[in-house]
Amino acid sequence: MLESAYIGHFSFTKFLMWRDLDVRADDLQKNAIVRHLIHTPSDVYPDDGVFPDPDRLDETHSPEETFCPLSSDSSQLAAVHASAAGKSFVLHGPPGTGKSQTITNIIAHNLALGKTVLFVSEKRAALEVVHRRLTESGLGPFCLELHSNKSHKKGVLSQLEQALNAHVGHSAEEWLAEAQKLAATRKELNAFVSALHAVRESGESVFHGISQLIGHRDIALVKFIWPSSAHIDRQRLNTLRETVRQLQLAGAQIGHPATNAWAPAACETWSPEFRNTVERTVEELRSAAPALAEATDKISSIVGMTQSPWSRQDFDNLAGIAAALLNCPSVPPALLSSSDWEPLKATIQEIAAMACNGISSGKSSTNGSTPVSLPWILMGCSSSGR
Repeated sequence: MLESAYIGHFSFTKFLMWRDLDVRADDLQKNAIVRHLIHTPSDVYPDDGVFPDPDRLDETHSPEETFCPLSSDSSQLAAVHASAAGKSFVLHGPPGTGKSQTITNIIAHNLALGKTVLFVSEKRAALEVVHRRLTESGLGPFCLELHSNKSHKKGVLSQLEQALNAHVGHSAEEWLAEAQKLAATRKELNAFVSALHAVRESGESVFHGISQLIGHRDIALVKFIWPSSAHIDRQRLNTLRETVRQLQLAGAQIGHPATNAWAPAACETWSPEFRNTVERTVEELRSAAPALAEATDKISSIVGMTQSPWSRQDFDNLAGIAAALLNCPSVPPALLSSSDWEPLKATIQEIAAMACNGISSGKSSTNGSTPVSLPWILMGCSSSGR
């Protein structure tokens, strides 16, 4: 036998924990999580069933069996019911997403089901936040604080006394009546949601239709009168969409209706006879267009008037020039064969130029007399003064 002695500083604060693990190892391994951590810590923890579906909680869990003092969304409420069913999961999320609030609801819910909850945390602040929320919810007397190294027997007994003497504010009947009222309200609200997302005969839902209207809120409204919305089935809706698509393709070719050549056209009553009249008139116009173009080219070269493209006002001006030329009185032959023609010609051109200047300035001739007649002015002026 070897006798030895050791001198050193030893801490026995965790000795009881080690002793508990050593003596009760078999009992502790009856827990699936502890057994997994001891024997297969590197393996994935096996799935222990279906997690509650957040989208179907209203159908699977009634308010009568939900005990959450703080507000929660569907995903948080699913975690609450999963904890009550004994499922193992990880509740994660960035700061401010309601993790401590969800933990508070988990503890409160399991307490209402008669279970004991052990809440541990690496950080003391997390314990204090959850404890404060439980206290504000009226569950403070049922919380036994064991995280302080200053805890002692007297303090534990005092907390147990508070739990035993806790006052019950409402009876079970009052809770049941309130839960049934909440269930009726939730059913009414869910009916609105179901109607909003229900697929109609057209294959669309009201929610989808409202979303489309919001997306096109900046587009001008075009009102259509339907005999009944029930008559718009999926096939008719597809036909209407195809018609709109064809109109879009046509619009890309003909441009905006306001700039189209048919924009000034108006028809109060459309009939087959009116359509035939329009088609016949258009055909006549198309036949006369080449002749008009040919005549325009000839007369425009004579009067020195070049324009492209020709507007309606240009055609009216050209027609007026042609009419004036046709109505011009004939020149006496003796005037053209006169030996004094050259001086006379210069005088005529001078008078014509003065007349043109008078017309362009809106004044009479210099001697106050009536301007030279229109045919002579048009024959003597250049194209820039027409």
